[in-house]
Amino acid sequence: MRPLSRWTRAQRRGLLAVFGLSFLGHIAVYLMAIKFRPTHVLTALPEKVLVQRDSLLALQPPKDTLYPFNPNYMTAYHAYRLGLPKWVSDSIQTRISRREYFRNTEEVRLFLGVNDTTWLKVFPHLKLPEYVSTTRKKASPKVKLQLNTATSEQLQKVYGVGPVLAERILEMRVVLGGFRSADQLEDVWGLPHETLVRIRHRFSLDSVPNQTQIDLNTASINQLADNHYISNGLASRMVAYRSRHGQVKDFYQMAQSLEIDSVRIARIALYLNTKKLLE
Repeated sequence: MRPLSRWTRAQRRGLLAVFGLSFLGHIAVYLMAIKFRPTHVLTALPEKVLVQRDSLLALQPPKDTLYPFNPNYMTAYHAYRLGLPKWVSDSIQTRISRREYFRNTEEVRLFLGVNDTTWLKVFPHLKLPEYVSTTRKKASPKVKLQLNTATSEQLQKVYGVGPVLAERILEMRVVLGGFRSADQLEDVWGLPHETLVRIRHRFSLDSVPNQTQIDLNTASINQLADNHYISNGLASRMVAYRSRHGQVKDFYQMAQSLEIDSVRIARIALYLNTKKLLE
């Protein structure tokens, strides 16, 4: 583009005309806006409208209000508002599909397995229908199955237990020669805590296997190592402790000296002959 000093007179007049038209256009738009500006501006709502609005707002409940509901139909939203995990609502829906209903709030508490503090927050929001608490009150309690005789199909009826977990539970039962405590389910690899709670709710341990118990004062290293919870190294250390200190009368004192963790202590104690320790 050539410098302005080298423009012709016609080009300069054309540039001036463009600026002039642009200026006049802005003035015209400004004047039109002033001419068509509304003269009546509503600065406040009439008193009648305000009264009607306030009355309607008073009828609306707070958005965060959680009304009492039937726990048999707990949704994911209910569980979220009560601070419960989502598996709770999923498990309840599975119960409903099998026509298993909560008959009273105590059954709800046992199913949830929550502490007293959490239960005090949940309980006020639960409301069972009258017909549930009256007509089904006389129903006989459901008989629990035996964990040590349960089949894979029976285990898989528990929500959260599939073919793989059921097989692991059965394999652990074979290794242990039968469960002696429900806590031993915690040793099954990959079994979530919430699923373990549901297994305890459905199965019982009334029948405990009759196995030969361990006598710490006479058992050899091989006999000790035959136990699932005692490794060869630990068995050797236990025999060495017995050789140094003589007859073992307090297993827990021996376990502390050998620095055995608390979980393994509880498991091994299930297989000890406590009568011989007291002699």
